[in-house]
Amino acid sequence: MNWDAIGAVGEILGAIAVVFSLIYLASQIRVSNKAARQEAVHEVMEGFSHIVGQLATEPTLSRVWVKGSANDKDLTVYDMVQYRSFLTQLNNYWERAYRLEKSGDLDPWVWENLVGTRRQIMSSEGFKVWFKDRKSTFNDEWRQFLESEMGKTTGEYTPLGISKEMSSQLGK
Repeated sequence: MNWDAIGAVGEILGAIAVVFSLIYLASQIRVSNKAARQEAVHEVMEGFSHIVGQLATEPTLSRVWVKGSANDKDLTVYDMVQYRSFLTQLNNYWERAYRLEKSGDLDPWVWENLVGTRRQIMSSEGFKVWFKDRKSTFNDEWRQFLESEMGKTTGEYTPLGISKEMSSQLGK
C-alpha cells in the first residue's frame, strides 16, 4: 500500500466522520428545539394558571375584577390601581405568548386556546378604557395586534364566562 492510498482512505474516513457529526448535530438541534417548545408551552400555561389563580384565591381582586371590567364608577382609586395593574400583568402575559407564537416557539394549539379568553376580556368596558389610556405605551406592532383583536370581539363581556345574572351578583 502506498502513501496515496493511505491518504485517500484517510480522506474518506474523515468525510464519513463529518457526515456522522452533522447527523448527530441535527438530531441534537431537533431535541433542543423540542425542549424549547415544551418550555414555552409550560411557561404560557403556568402564566395563565397564575393569573386565574389570583382571581380564584383573592376575593377582593375578584370583586375589583368584576367591577373594573364593567368600568364601574364606584371603584375607589385603590381598586382602579389594582384592576389596571392586573390588566397590565395580563397584557404582559399575552404579549409574551404572542412573541413566543410569532417566533415559532409556541405550539399553535396553546395560542389558539388563548384567543377566546383574550377576546372576551378585550370586549369589557374596563379593558377598552384601560387600553385607550395605555396604548401609547405599547410598541406599534403590539398595539396594532391588540387593536385588530379588539375588532374581532363579539358579544357582551362576562367575567370568565359566567352568566350576566351571576356577574351582577358578584359586584355586591
